[in-house]
Amino acid sequence: MADMLTELRAFSRADVHPRYDTSEPWTQGDWTYATDTKVCVRVRAIIPPASSKDGKSRPPVEKLPQWERFPLNGEAATFPEFTDDPPRQCPECKGTGEFKVSGPHSQCEYMWDCQHCRGRLEVLGDAEVEIGGAHFLQRHAHLISRLGNARYVVWERGESKYLMFETPDGKQGMLLAAPYTKK
Repeated sequence: MADMLTELRAFSRADVHPRYDTSEPWTQGDWTYATDTKVCVRVRAIIPPASSKDGKSRPPVEKLPQWERFPLNGEAATFPEFTDDPPRQCPECKGTGEFKVSGPHSQCEYMWDCQHCRGRLEVLGDAEVEIGGAHFLQRHAHLISRLGNARYVVWERGESKYLMFETPDGKQGMLLAAPYTKK
């Protein structure tokens, strides 16, 4: 269970939504979810339900109609392998974890935590990769690839495209296509 929870944490991200807490996996009903608002993964409940630490609510991802697509049928293809590119130095803070902001007067300078890398100092590129005829962010493809033996389909719903994926050990998920997909 601890290994699966660690895997799920990789899909969580703090401070990406003003109303919802996506900083840690959480359990809703029979499922434990993790999301950064672009990719969402679920497994059969592995932790007890708990309230958000900061008073925000959890995103209502259990209501998404895409879950009706599971289990994926014979149309699913094997998810391609993505080797991990080495992270690059954060272009915003140059690897310091913070950046300097000048105030309206030349003598005023403030140090702010870098919101781009969130203090990790290095970031995986936000380049797009093409999978199944749609474009997705490279960092999400790397996360899904690390799950191992994932199968996927690309599903269109209105103007949006989703990469629906599942693994033999019961992980299910969906990834929203990059918003700047080339048409």
